[in-house]
Amino acid sequence: MGKRSYKSYVKTPEENKLNKMVGLNIRNQRRIRKWTQTKLAKKLGVAFQQIGKYERGDNGLNAIRLVQMCKHFEVPYQTILPNDIHLELVLTDAEKILAISERE
Repeated sequence: MGKRSYKSYVKTPEENKLNKMVGLNIRNQRRIRKWTQTKLAKKLGVAFQQIGKYERGDNGLNAIRLVQMCKHFEVPYQTILPNDIHLELVLTDAEKILAISERE
């Protein structure tokens, strides 16, 4: 195996915290409905392992997946996203990601 042709992205502590909070909310919504990870995964068209990664906060959700989950849970997105999200934090991280992608 050779060197990667891309730079890996390291999540900030804030991103990790946000992913964990979102993951807990996903798990709570799934358990309220008594759904398995497999059932939710089938509804979303992903592997059940991916649901576990979301719930643990290992992987973050993109906007499309967030909308899909809210649709299946029949809840507004505010139910999944934590109440204490700071717009400045999100914008700062988005700007970092954009800067990294522009360098590549």
